[in-house]
Amino acid sequence: MQLTNQPYVVIVDDQPAAALGLQAAIADQRLSLLRNLSYGCDRVSSVGDLERQLDLYPAQSIRLMVVDYAMVGRTPLHIIYRLRTNRTLHPALHPEALLIGWSAYEDVDSLFRSVGFDGFISKHLAQNEVAQAIEWIYQQRLHGAGWTCVGLPVPWATNQLIA
Repeated sequence: MQLTNQPYVVIVDDQPAAALGLQAAIADQRLSLLRNLSYGCDRVSSVGDLERQLDLYPAQSIRLMVVDYAMVGRTPLHIIYRLRTNRTLHPALHPEALLIGWSAYEDVDSLFRSVGFDGFISKHLAQNEVAQAIEWIYQQRLHGAGWTCVGLPVPWATNQLIA
């Protein structure tokens, strides 16, 4: 059974409080990426659930995916690699989908970069700063900056690229 044909935000994290907080922060931030879109937000709490659910999304429906690196029992490395590589894009991803790694382990940012993600956000940021970081990464991509990593201190404290 396929999910409803609409744009999706997918948050992959095994900590329900973190995922719910991020979902609320994304809704409050009014991200440019999602402006003028009516979208659904899914929280996926395990690697197994992500594996099963990916094939249920309609083609090109995922606009934003935030993936935690450290999941209970195993990491989502094999799935992360399937999402976007140099040669392929998972069918559920919109061609302009924003893929972001999210972890308290800041040293894993290079792993997300190596598999074609757009950026990395430290879990040490406050929830509202995480939503701002998503907007920051999106704006950086629009301006051709490529890979963007956001940790502490936050980059917009000194740069006025986003309002």
